[in-house]
Amino acid sequence: KFIVVTHREMLDRISEECKKSLLERIASNPNDYAKKYEKMLLKEAFHIFYHAPAVIFLLGESGLKNLHVDCALAASYLMMSATSRGLGTCWVNFATEIHDPELRRILGIPDQHSIVAPIALGYPSKVPGIPHRKDPQILKIIES
Repeated sequence: KFIVVTHREMLDRISEECKKSLLERIASNPNDYAKKYEKMLLKEAFHIFYHAPAVIFLLGESGLKNLHVDCALAASYLMMSATSRGLGTCWVNFATEIHDPELRRILGIPDQHSIVAPIALGYPSKVPGIPHRKDPQILKIIES
């Protein structure tokens, strides 16, 4: 399932809600992996979507066995398609932290559904270079 948000004030509200949720999570568990982002999240000017003009949320029923795999595949196809059209994308995992029931209602997120892949979308001001990747680790080759 997809939810598309292009409303600037709503994207700002979502950003603030997610920052609040993450900071609460860090406060309740200082060993949470998100702790490394705490300083960034505390900055008032930090916007989790970097002011992208659109965000597409991919979500599905929480109990589905392959929910994360299915959403990740759909997100990757969406991101590759967008890139082929000159758009920039970014998977913003911070945006899975929408817990406020009223905001979830306004966004149309059904009960018992999880956000898996929030994808920020827009035209990039510059196209970054290809990042250096580690070589693949081939564990074993079994030949005939």
